[in-house]
Amino acid sequence: MRLLERNQAVAACSPFMNASKSALIWFALVVGMPCGKPGYFAAKGFKGQLLEDVVSTITSNRETWVSTMMNEELHLQPVAQQSLVQSAVVVTVATLIGHFIPIVPFMVVARTPAIILAIALSAVTLFAVGVYSAKTLVGDWRKSGLQMVAIGLGAAAVGFFVGRLFHTVGG
Repeated sequence: MRLLERNQAVAACSPFMNASKSALIWFALVVGMPCGKPGYFAAKGFKGQLLEDVVSTITSNRETWVSTMMNEELHLQPVAQQSLVQSAVVVTVATLIGHFIPIVPFMVVARTPAIILAIALSAVTLFAVGVYSAKTLVGDWRKSGLQMVAIGLGAAAVGFFVGRLFHTVGG
């Protein structure tokens, strides 16, 4: 694609209201999917004058042009604001619960038994999350549960050892 064509495509695509759309358009241009250019529609089987008419029709209306590029070329669908808020709330609550689980034993028992209880409680919870994931999606529940335990406790161990390293080095 010549630089002039790319600049014309950028000029035609840039005045969108929302920065994320502009970023997606820039991304599309960088990876070689200029919005509404004949190459995309030629790959779909359009040729000659029909190809020119299709591109001309789509690019003549900005809303149609953006919608076509987002749906057809980038395979992106609009997300409802309500589902974004709902997802944010679910992730926040799940994170708070996940952080609270290993802390609870330290509120109840002394130091060493609390560490053992926190690890055991975390392992059981991680296994349950893995089982739930396999049951609601696809996979063997045992394998998924064990993978979740290994990843979760492995991450906790790495965090513990990095903390010990910086505590030792720092003083």
